[in-house]
Amino acid sequence: LLDDEVFVDCRAFDGDTISSYVDLTGGRYRRILALEPDPQTFLELNSRIRNVERITTLNVAVGAELGRLPFVAAGSLASHAVSAGAEGVSISGSVIHANVIRLDDVKPRPTYIKMDIEGFEREALEGGRRLLGSNETAFAVTLYHRMANLWNLPLYIHKAAPDLKLFLRHYAEDWSETVCYAIPQDRLVIQQN
Repeated sequence: LLDDEVFVDCRAFDGDTISSYVDLTGGRYRRILALEPDPQTFLELNSRIRNVERITTLNVAVGAELGRLPFVAAGSLASHAVSAGAEGVSISGSVIHANVIRLDDVKPRPTYIKMDIEGFEREALEGGRRLLGSNETAFAVTLYHRMANLWNLPLYIHKAAPDLKLFLRHYAEDWSETVCYAIPQDRLVIQQN
């Protein structure tokens, strides 16, 4: 992690990842942008991170195009965009229309993006294609919301940014919690034996 990182948390939920990030970095970062489309969870996010410095919270989703998106706001981890990527996700909340931004339009330019957005990762990556292709931003993208994402998303990232180095890491014993890391070459840490 860079000391001047601009960290963007796509679907920041209640700020759990941001809290861990701040602890891990010891507060060394330039800026954090927390993006959360669910209105109820957005309130919880703001309550949890109220003492975090250099953070901006936005009640928005990320996608391929600017606009609005049907979104199931359940106030939980199951909140999700109404899309083909959300097939099989329980719809137990109110359908709202969330504002959508593109990652390519985020300022300041992100240097590290985490996305765990319930099967909508491909659309979000499409909205960040220019950023992805710059080979200057690190990405952590969940792959487990749709089985085909295990290969489709790394292939999409590699095609858009062939110079990023891809790594898969699995964090659970079952099929869930698999993340694809796309890392700029100049950020790789080579360990010597």
